[in-house]
Amino acid sequence: MTQSDTNLRVIRLKTGDDIMAEVTVEVSNKTSSYTLRNPMRIMYVMGNEGSSISVAMVEWLFKRVSEDEEVSVSQDNILFEAIPTKALQEYYWNYLDAASSRIIELEDMDAEYDSLEETRYINDMLEEIKKKGRKLN
Repeated sequence: MTQSDTNLRVIRLKTGDDIMAEVTVEVSNKTSSYTLRNPMRIMYVMGNEGSSISVAMVEWLFKRVSEDEEVSVSQDNILFEAIPTKALQEYYWNYLDAASSRIIELEDMDAEYDSLEETRYINDMLEEIKKKGRKLN
């Protein structure tokens, strides 16, 4: 990996996913693996008129799936890695800092909610976010 003042990297997996994470490389017996801490999938969103592309992030490892904050990926599954731009680094850190205020705690919902009530609950939350002029990442 190239030296930098941060260990944040953008990696492209063979699946085509671009992942941004705090990366540590571990070498053992001629094989390398990347440990990804707080991995976020980078999504490319086409602008309204199709002339621009925006970048958004979404958790790559959802808390509802695993409580692990780190995941190991074999170097064989990685096509390349690069140092992200300063703007993308700032976006990443801001996303992580604000994540706790955006988490929808579905596990706190009563088990007796049916799917229609859950859908209404989520839609209400999204409408609140839109009213406040905030964007979902």
